[in-house]
Amino acid sequence: MNKICFFIFFPLVFFTNFIHSFQFFNNDCQTKLVRVYEPLYPNTIYQGYSIVNFDIDTDSSITNIKATKSMCATSRNDNGEINFKTCPFFKPTSVAAAKFLKFNQPKDSSGKSCKITNAKIKYNYSLYNFKIINDNFLLRKESDNDNIDIFLEMNEKNFDSYEDKIYVVNTVR
Repeated sequence: MNKICFFIFFPLVFFTNFIHSFQFFNNDCQTKLVRVYEPLYPNTIYQGYSIVNFDIDTDSSITNIKATKSMCATSRNDNGEINFKTCPFFKPTSVAAAKFLKFNQPKDSSGKSCKITNAKIKYNYSLYNFKIINDNFLLRKESDNDNIDIFLEMNEKNFDSYEDKIYVVNTVR
């Protein structure tokens, strides 16, 4: 049965190994993210993101993996912010990728093993190879040269207020 599950989820993940220094905290318990796999882009014309929640057990295994949110970018409002709508497209590949997350063993301040609950990771799915900052996706109708300059300027302005409250993985189609 385990082999079957592996082969079902294996094709959904693009295997790129990254080493990160992002710390996950929960009360007095903390751990370090050591491996992330970028999910494959789902078969959709939309771009957007998903949020995946999970627990990190005392042995550093990942449990209770669940995609809690999946949103598609649809347009911009008058303030230049992206409008989103709920969509299902990003949940399966995000959950599949989250199953391959690797962490150091969680420890509390006294060095004892502990468990981190309700950890989160965000998977961005973009049609264009630009870093997504504060959900500022480049929309298809904005992909000409003039709009790309405006987009990059907005990203530069938003970067100053960007905070890593949640670990983000960017995936490009």
